[in-house]
Amino acid sequence: MSDQNKSGGLLPIVTGVILVGGTILVAVLGVITLFGGEELGDDPYYDNFSMKERIEPVGKIASGADAAASAAVETAAVEEEVIDGKATYESVCAMCHGTGIAGAPKAGDAAAWSDRIAKGNDALYVSAISGFQGSTGMMPAKGGRADLSDEAVKAAVDHMVGLSQ
Repeated sequence: MSDQNKSGGLLPIVTGVILVGGTILVAVLGVITLFGGEELGDDPYYDNFSMKERIEPVGKIASGADAAASAAVETAAVEEEVIDGKATYESVCAMCHGTGIAGAPKAGDAAAWSDRIAKGNDALYVSAISGFQGSTGMMPAKGGRADLSDEAVKAAVDHMVGLSQ
């Protein structure tokens, strides 16, 4: 008799490995399903909207009196929006103008800002909105935040000028 026949051969070993591996796989899939899967009922979109609301058009066309009323509401909303130059400075500009990175004049440093302020706010606005590159350093347009409105950039410039006079 050969040694394989005495010990039972490879078949019991292979069967055991398959059974253990299959058990581990089922356990892992069970844990993933239990903790990692989302039920349809857990979807906030599903819970908060009826079928009618989910298939409604995204926009509607207003005409006549509806259009005039809608335009008046939009105009009022734009007029109410107050742009906070200090908040824009703190969230965007202070990264460089607070530390002097890349040659940026530090906000509050009257000597660094005096020549710039002498050129006028319009020149400062152009540099801040369009970007600046010179011998003293560089600044990307809108401080690298293309999503900022021109008005927000101007308000931040006004804030820095106020700190630096």
